[in-house]
Amino acid sequence: MPDERSHSSFWKHGAALASVVVFATACGGGGGEGDGGDTHEDAVTQEPLAGEGILGMDCWEGAVNAYRFSDQDGSLLAQHSYNPSGATATEEPRQGVGRAPEGEFTVALPSCDINYEDGQDGSDSWWPLSRNQAHELAGLLIPETSQLLVTLDEQAGSAQITTIGAMSSDGTVEALLPAEEGSGFSDTLGRFSPRYSHGDGLVYYLEKTPESDEGTVKSLDPSSGDVQEVGSCTDCDRIILDPYSGRVYATNFLPVDSPEYEGSWERSVTGGREYVRHFSNREGTLVGHFYVETGTGWLWTRAGGSGAGAVSTELPTNELRPPDGWVKKIEHYEDDPGSVLGARRPAFMVGEHELLLEGDNLTVVGFDPQTLELNPEPVRDLIQGGDRTNTTPILSSDGTKVLFRSTARDGSSGWYSVPVDGSAEPTEIGAIGPEHSEVFPVHW
Repeated sequence: MPDERSHSSFWKHGAALASVVVFATACGGGGGEGDGGDTHEDAVTQEPLAGEGILGMDCWEGAVNAYRFSDQDGSLLAQHSYNPSGATATEEPRQGVGRAPEGEFTVALPSCDINYEDGQDGSDSWWPLSRNQAHELAGLLIPETSQLLVTLDEQAGSAQITTIGAMSSDGTVEALLPAEEGSGFSDTLGRFSPRYSHGDGLVYYLEKTPESDEGTVKSLDPSSGDVQEVGSCTDCDRIILDPYSGRVYATNFLPVDSPEYEGSWERSVTGGREYVRHFSNREGTLVGHFYVETGTGWLWTRAGGSGAGAVSTELPTNELRPPDGWVKKIEHYEDDPGSVLGARRPAFMVGEHELLLEGDNLTVVGFDPQTLELNPEPVRDLIQGGDRTNTTPILSSDGTKVLFRSTARDGSSGWYSVPVDGSAEPTEIGAIGPEHSEVFPVHW
C-alpha cells in the first residue's frame, strides 16, 4: 500500500508513488520551470500557489502537479510540478527552518490518487493515500512557498534517518527538522506523514520507531522551528488533517479478520485492509469515522472536543468495536433499503449536525443533536436533478458553499459552486479544459 513513508528500508511496507535517490550536492535544480520565454504557460509556472482561487492537484507518471485556478472564471493562474527525478539539495531554503538534506538522500512523494472506484483491474489507482475526500489532500501543499511536503531518507553514517521535508517545483528539496545522528545498531525515530494546516500554518507529522505500535503526533512551526507534542496514538501510521475543524487524525489501515470478509472481492483487492474516512464539524465537537471498503459501514460519533489541533486517535480494534465513549450508529447500511445513506458514503460535515453524502445530488443529511441518530429523511439535495456527473466536492473556507466538478454527457466539465443551505441552484465558475481532465480541487 503506497503512502509517503513506505519508500524506505526503514519502513518496510510497500512502494511509494515516486521516489529517487539523489545526492546532497546543493547544485540547484536543473530543469526548473519558468526559465525563459514569454508564453502564458511560462508566466503561470512562475506564479505562487498562494492567493485567491481554487487549489487543485493531479498525479501523472510519478509526479504530483498542483494548480491554482481563478474562482471568478476558472482560468489557470498558477501551476507547479514536483518530480523527484530531478531533485537536488537546496542552497536557499524557503522555510525559516529549512536545511539541505544530509549526504545521499531519498525523496518520496505522497500519493494524491483519490479515485477508489477506478482501476478495478488492480491498477495503481486503487491505492490512494487515504480513501478520503479530495479536500483532505490540501495538507500536502504549502501554498505560501509553493512547496509539496515530502518524506526524506537521509544517510547519517551507517544509519538511515527518515524525516520530513518540502520540495519546490524547481527540483530543490529541504529538510524541515534538524539533522539526526544514528549508530545503525538500534532503531531510530522516524518522522513522516507531514501535513500542512491552512488554518494555523503549522506542519503536523508522526514520530515513531519502525517496530513500535506507539507514535506521537507533533507540530512544527516552519518559520521558527518550534516543535510541540500534540498527542499520542496507537497503531497509527499516517496523519489526516481535517481542513475545517483543524482536528488531526492519527490513523492506520485496519486489517479486517471477520469470517464474512474472508475471501470477499474487497479483501482480494485491498489485502484485507479497511479504509476509514474521517470527518468532523467545524467546531470539532462532533467526530466520525466511517468504514469504506467492507460495505458494512459504521459511523461512530461523540459530542465534545477541544477544537483546532485536537488529535483524534480513538480508533477501533481489529474487531471493529467502538472504543470507550463512542456510539455505533450505522451498521450494514448498504443492505438496508430504508437507510438514509443507501449506498452513498459520507463525504464531510457541512454544519454542526449535518453531513454531505457522495453522489450527483450532493445530498445533505442531519443528525439529531440529542441522540446523534441520522434523521429519517434527507435534509436537502443541493442539486435537484439533471443528467450531469458531479464529483470531488469540497467545502469553502467560510463553510457557506460547496465547490465541485460537474461533467456533462458530452464530456465537457467545469467548476461549479452551490450554497450549503440549498438556497440557490449551482453557479458555474468556469470551464475545465481537457488538459486538466484529471485535476481535482483540494482547497478553496
